[in-house]
Amino acid sequence: MMYLKQANLAENQRRESVRGSGFMTSLIFSIWLFSSVFNLGYAAEAPPKIGESGALLRVGIYDNPPLNFFDSANEPKGIFIDVLKCIADHEDLQIEYVSDDWPVLLEKLKTGEIDVLPDIAYTVVRDSIYTLSEMPLLTSWIEIYSHIGSSIQTLDDLNHRRLAVMKNSIEHQHLNGYLLHQEDLAIEILEFPDVSSMYGALNSGRVDAFLADRFFRYSKIFEESKISGAGTFLPFNLHFAFPKGQHGEQLGFRFDKQISTLRNTPGSVYFKSLDRWLRNYFEPYIPAYLKNLIIILVLLLIVVLITLAVARYQVNMKTKSLRLSNQALLISKEKAEEGDRLKTAFLQNISHEIRTPMNGILGFIQLLQESDLEGETRDEFIRIITQSGERLMKTVNDIIEISRIETGSQEVKYSVVNTQEVLTYYESFFQPQASKKGIELSLDDRHVRGQQAVIQTDRIKLDGILLNFINNAVKYTDKGEIALGNYIEGDRLVFYVRDTGIGIAREHFEAIFDRFRQAEDQLIRNYEGAGLGLSIAKAYVEALNGEIWVESEKRKGSTFYFAIPYRPVKKEQPREIVKHWDGNGIQILLAEDDEANFLYYKFLLMKEGYQIVRASDGEQAVRIMKENPGIALILMDIKMPVLDGFEATRQIRQFNSTIPIIAQTAYGFVRDKKKAIEAGCNDYLSKPVDHHVLLRLLEEHLVKKGSKQIQ
Repeated sequence: MMYLKQANLAENQRRESVRGSGFMTSLIFSIWLFSSVFNLGYAAEAPPKIGESGALLRVGIYDNPPLNFFDSANEPKGIFIDVLKCIADHEDLQIEYVSDDWPVLLEKLKTGEIDVLPDIAYTVVRDSIYTLSEMPLLTSWIEIYSHIGSSIQTLDDLNHRRLAVMKNSIEHQHLNGYLLHQEDLAIEILEFPDVSSMYGALNSGRVDAFLADRFFRYSKIFEESKISGAGTFLPFNLHFAFPKGQHGEQLGFRFDKQISTLRNTPGSVYFKSLDRWLRNYFEPYIPAYLKNLIIILVLLLIVVLITLAVARYQVNMKTKSLRLSNQALLISKEKAEEGDRLKTAFLQNISHEIRTPMNGILGFIQLLQESDLEGETRDEFIRIITQSGERLMKTVNDIIEISRIETGSQEVKYSVVNTQEVLTYYESFFQPQASKKGIELSLDDRHVRGQQAVIQTDRIKLDGILLNFINNAVKYTDKGEIALGNYIEGDRLVFYVRDTGIGIAREHFEAIFDRFRQAEDQLIRNYEGAGLGLSIAKAYVEALNGEIWVESEKRKGSTFYFAIPYRPVKKEQPREIVKHWDGNGIQILLAEDDEANFLYYKFLLMKEGYQIVRASDGEQAVRIMKENPGIALILMDIKMPVLDGFEATRQIRQFNSTIPIIAQTAYGFVRDKKKAIEAGCNDYLSKPVDHHVLLRLLEEHLVKKGSKQIQ
C-alpha cells in the first residue's frame, strides 16, 4: 500500500464549488476551455521568427543549481545557461527568461508559451510531447540523499518512510514506475516544486530522504557534513527541449549544430563552464593528492629496496670468488668497493631525484589550498606540480625498466619499422627543447632513405635507445648543434647522435654505460637524472644483438653510436589508414574506485562523445553489466574493493563472452598483463595512461565489435 500526501488547497476548493453550483463549474470550465484554445491558437500563429536576425527566445528556468538557476542578484546562471548564451550569440538570438516551478514550465513548453526548456531528461513520453535536442549536453543519474549515518541505501530501505521528489521530474517518473512492481512497499511521497525545498524538508525533519540527480552534489546548498548520497541508479541524458512542430524542430537543429561544435572544441564555453561550476566541489579534496603521493613514495621505496637487494646479491656472488687466489681476492675486493661506492652514489642520486620533485609537488599543493591565489598564479603552480610529477614518473619508469632488465623479463618483438620516419619524428619531437636552449637540432644528410630505410626490428627498443641518446645530447649541450643520422655498414645499420656538449673523458667511456652511474659523479649535482638512461640503452642494444660505443673529447662534444643487424624489408607493408571518429553516444562501463582517476577518464571520454557508467567496485561492475546490455565496452581497474578486476572479469565472462574488456592498472609487469588476458580481458593498459593510446584502443576494439563506424 502506498500513502500519497499531496496538500492541494485548490483541488479541495474545486470540489466544494462542484457541490455548491454545477452550473457555475460548467461555466468556468467553458471559459477556461475557450481561453486555452485561444491561447494555443495564438501561440501557434505567432511564434518567434527564428529565421530573422535578433529573434526572441523565451527560455524557461527553474531552481536546479548548478545546471540552471537564478543567483542572489536575480541573474540566470548555470552550465545550461552558459551554453545557451553562447548559442544565442552565434545564432543572433535574443533571450527572455521565464522563471517558474518545474511542472508549470513543462506545461508552458507544451502549449508554446516558452520556446526553450533546458535541463530536461530524455524519456519516451517526453519525446512524444516535446522536441528534444539530438545532442545531449550532460549525462546524469539518480541518487538518494539522506542524513549522514542514515541506513537508507536503496529504495527498498524507504519502506514506511517519507520521501521527497520534485513533481513531474525524471526521479518522480522512475519512482512511480518502480512502485508499480513493489506491492508490499509503502512509501509516503511528498511532492515539491524544486530541489531547494526538498533539501529544506530534509533538514527540518519533514522527510527522511529525497531523490535528485548527481549534480545536486555540485550545488552550493549541498552540505557534505550533513547529508550524503547513496543508491546511484538509472543513468540518463540531459537535453534542451522545444515545443513540438516545425518551430521546435528548427530550434533543435540549430542547437544541435552549436552543441556539437562546443563539445568537440577544447577550451570552448562548454568545457570552461564545466570547470567553473564543477571545480569548487573538488577543491576540498586537494589533500587527497597527498594520499596518492604517499602511495607513490612507498612504491618508489619498494623498488629501491628490490634494486638494492639485487645489487647485494650480485656483490655476495662476487665475494665467493675472492677465495680462489690472492690476486683474484685483490681484484674482487676492488670491484666490490667500486660497487659499494656506486651504490652509495646511486642512493644519493635517487634520494635527490625523488625528494626534489616530491618537495615541489607537496609544497605547491599546500600553496594551492590558499584561497586568495590569482588565476595566473594557480596555473603556474599547477604547471610546476605537473612538471615535477613527470620528472618523478621518469625516475620510477627507469628504475622499473632496470629491474626488468636485471630479472631478464624483457622481450624482443620484431615488426616492420621505417627508420627514416623514426629519425624525422624525433627531430621534430626534440626541436622545441633544443630551440629553448638556443641549440640547432637537425637530421643529417647522411641517413638511409626510401625503401632501404624499412627494416625488421623491435620498434619499442629502437625508440628507447634514440630517446636516451637525444635526451642526453640536449641535456649536456648548452650551445652549438646536435645532429642525428644513420648509415648502412655491411650487414648492420649504424645510428649516431652527435653533439657539441661538455664531452666525456676517455677514461670514462666504459663507465657511462654502467648502471646507476653518470660520466662523472660530480655531474649528479649539475644535471637531473638517475644515471640509468645509457645502461638501459645498452641493454636494449644487446637484446637486439647489436653494439654500442661512444667517441668524445672533453669540452668539444660527443658522438654516441649503436649498430643493430640490418634486416631490410623488400616491400613496405601498406598501413591501415585510420580516420577520426567520435564516441557517438556509446556507453562505456568504467570500473574505477579512485575518484581522481575516474574524473580523468570521465572528462576525457565525455569530451570524445562517449557515455560513462561508473562502477566503484568489482561486484557493482558485474551487477551493472547484467542490468545494462547496451554497454559496449568495459575499462576494468584491476585493484578494487569487494571484487578485484580479475574476478569481476571472470564473472562477466560467464554471461557475456563478446564485450571488449580492457584492463588498466598501476602494475607494469609482463606477468600482470598475462594474468589479465587469462582472466578474460581483451587488452591491457599500464598507468599512467597516455590518452592517445587509450582512445586508439577504444576505437580498435569497438570497430572489431561493430559498435563504431568510421566517419
